[in-house]
Amino acid sequence: MTGDSYEVEYFPTEIEDTLARAIDPLPQAIYQSALAKILEGTIGERDYLEIARLSGITPEDAKARAAFVEHAFSQQADSVARREGISDPQELWDWAQKARPDAYSRARHELVYGRNVAPMKALAREFFSANPPSVEALRKAGYEVSTTPAGHTVVNINGRLVSPAAAAKLGWL
Repeated sequence: MTGDSYEVEYFPTEIEDTLARAIDPLPQAIYQSALAKILEGTIGERDYLEIARLSGITPEDAKARAAFVEHAFSQQADSVARREGISDPQELWDWAQKARPDAYSRARHELVYGRNVAPMKALAREFFSANPPSVEALRKAGYEVSTTPAGHTVVNINGRLVSPAAAAKLGWL
């Protein structure tokens, strides 16, 4: 994964507007700190109390706003994964946390702070390379899958018969 790829993707307008309203009362430094804690999974009751105190909102409101922000970015990440062909995004994120924790952390930060989806897409491609889709998944996606006389599974990609693993590694799926 290179650090040079950049592909900005914003939320749909209604989500952007709701997100802007959710973070509006928060001073920028408080918002940045809360985002960092959300990304680390360490935001807690003390943080909500602090956000409330510094922003003039209730702790419950602070918690609800943080939950909305977290949900919005999680949904965006899942949407990126699905568009890349991942039927169950949670499988990708579980794999990335174990197999590529630094890249996963960077991808989440790039998404949240820069709206850059390129690192998420790169993780999806790596996931496919490491975990070729099943025959069932390939057929469901409309690929022609067959078995060679030697018993090997092959998928037809634009007239070329290749193993699902090779097709995934080449980025053909």
